[in-house]
Amino acid sequence: MSKAKMEAAKELIQEKKYAEARAILKTVDHPTAAEWVAKIDERVKAEHPKSGKKRTLIAVGATIALLLIAAILYLKLQVEPGVVAITDKMYVSLACSSSHGYDKAASDTCNAWAERTYPKIQQTIRSCPEGHDYDTRIALLHECLTKSGIVFP
Repeated sequence: MSKAKMEAAKELIQEKKYAEARAILKTVDHPTAAEWVAKIDERVKAEHPKSGKKRTLIAVGATIALLLIAAILYLKLQVEPGVVAITDKMYVSLACSSSHGYDKAASDTCNAWAERTYPKIQQTIRSCPEGHDYDTRIALLHECLTKSGIVFP
């Protein structure tokens, strides 16, 4: 019986099916079987010396990357609604003031107008292009609001 198992294990080893061969050899109570198990273990270790460490490093790296992405997304979404509204309101006031040359009286009028009007035009503002800088955003917002039928004071 153990001779047949040794022959089967030998064939599996030749086919490089080490796990199956090792399982069979573990059922054989003979010193040669124990030697072959040790040789299989050495061969597997030589063929895949750091596969466990490599997998661990990949898993740790992937976990760190996911945590960083999650942290960035979390921080991006943690914008206080009041701050966004104040910023948009300020841009509305500046867009209004731009049509009056930014003088003090016009700024006061535009600030009061923006305060009253902002809740009504909030959706329109969000559909307007933002531009890549401060001045461009004001100009684009002024143009967008004007095209939308909003009349500045």
